[in-house]
Amino acid sequence: LLHISTSSPRSSMDFNTYIYDLEAGSKVKIAKSTQPSWINNTKIAYRKPQSNDSGIYIYDLDTKQSEKLAGVGKSSFDPRVSQDSKTILYSDYATQKLYIYDLDAKNMTTVIDSAVDGLWINEDTFVYQKTGKCIKEDDCPMSTYTRLNLVTLNTKSNDKVELKIDNIYLVASALDSR
Repeated sequence: LLHISTSSPRSSMDFNTYIYDLEAGSKVKIAKSTQPSWINNTKIAYRKPQSNDSGIYIYDLDTKQSEKLAGVGKSSFDPRVSQDSKTILYSDYATQKLYIYDLDAKNMTTVIDSAVDGLWINEDTFVYQKTGKCIKEDDCPMSTYTRLNLVTLNTKSNDKVELKIDNIYLVASALDSR
């Protein structure tokens, strides 16, 4: 299976995700979706942007149905499925917090305040960008916060390691090997 997430030349807000079954030669379109992340071979997490029902969803390839994750806010983005496929790490623009959604328990937990752009490194550890308030308007032309250093967090031991890198933007685009 292969997924491609697009934006249309007609509108920068025209998002779709296409899932191709290369063996069968078939294609499934998930309309109004972006930032896909595979859970397993039949389910994919994604963000539904710019609508009254924005948030994080799971699409089931077998049933061809989407389900919104309960309790996840409209300004949530960038879902990242853990390597054991048990949790989804995601950011929230409005709160500038990272959350973990437990797929079995169907609940979320706030993990880190003043953070965005989480990316799993292994089953227990992820890296994220620490954020801070903008001091001058020129410091933050596209948001209300500034991005500071990268930090790793081990969810089992709660150990944090701050990586001293100036002016870094974490681009959470990793090849999903599932």
